[in-house]
Parts: sequence; structure tokens; C-alpha cells
Amino acid sequence: MTFDEAVKLANFLNEERSGNDFLDFKVQLGENEGDNIPHFHLDNLEVGKKQKKTAIRIDMPYYFIHGDKKYIFNSSEKKELLIWLVQEPKNIAKGNIDENGNPPKTNWENLRNMWNNYYPQAKVKGAMPNYVILSKDYKEAIKEKEIEEKILRKRMGLGKMKKK
Repeated sequence: MTFDEAVKLANFLNEERSGNDFLDFKVQLGENEGDNIPHFHLDNLEVGKKQKKTAIRIDMPYYFIHGDKKYIFNSSEKKELLIWLVQEPKNIAKGNIDENGNPPKTNWENLRNMWNNYYPQAKVKGAMPNYVILSKDYKEAIKEKEIEEKILRKRMGLGKMKKK
């Protein structure tokens, strides 16, 4: 797929995305905000209610906290997201196929294919992550893990970890 075809695909999907919305959220592919992190945005559509905006990674079961995309789903919304991700997409843009030429069978595959076609420099490979364990921002999770490791090493009387 050429860059121009990818732009047309993204524009079509932005126009047609309402058919693939979930609950009261508008779903759209995240832009490559200079970080090459595959993600999609979910913004609530209900006017007059508190704005719920979030972003979720396509390649890992983590939120991608950035800008105003900070909302964390409650358990009911998370369950609905899981169901929505494995459902057949209502709208599939022409040319939105995977590397084997297959059209998407699920909403997650639809998002993955859109990302891969639009951002070939940061392709998502493999199967859908286990979103049952969808958790906070990846960067925050890494920081927490590093802090936990430091505390554990200190308790065990070990020195600092050597960098590779």
C-alpha cells in the first residue's frame, strides 16, 4: 500500500468510523505522535457528560496515557471493550488487509491492519494481546516494576543492577 492509499484509507475510516464505535465511545486510530506506539483513541460521544478520553495500545494490553487521553475504564466498560474487540467489524475500508491479503475478522484486526497500513515503520505483528489484563500506562508499569525491583534488591542485600 502506498502512502497516498494509506492516507485515503485513514480518511475513509475517520469518515466511516461511526459504524465501528463502541458503547458511547467514538473509536479512531491514534496518530503516530512521534513515538511509533501503536494505539487507538476512544472518546465519549455523550454531550454534557464528563469527557472520557483514553488511548489503548494495539500491540500490548496497556493504556497509552498521553495528552487528554487519561481515562481508565471501569470493569463494565472493560468487559464491553473485550467483547467489541473480538466482534466482526461493521465497516472495513477497501484495501484494509493484513500482510497475507486477508480482510480483518475482528475489530482488533481492523485496528491492527489500519495501523500497519498507515504506519508501516511501526508494524504490529502477532495475535491480539490479552486485554483481560488491560492495565495502566506501559511507561508507568515499567517504572513501578523498576521501583519494586530496587526495593526487593535492597531487602535482599543486593547492590544495584548492572546495566547491559
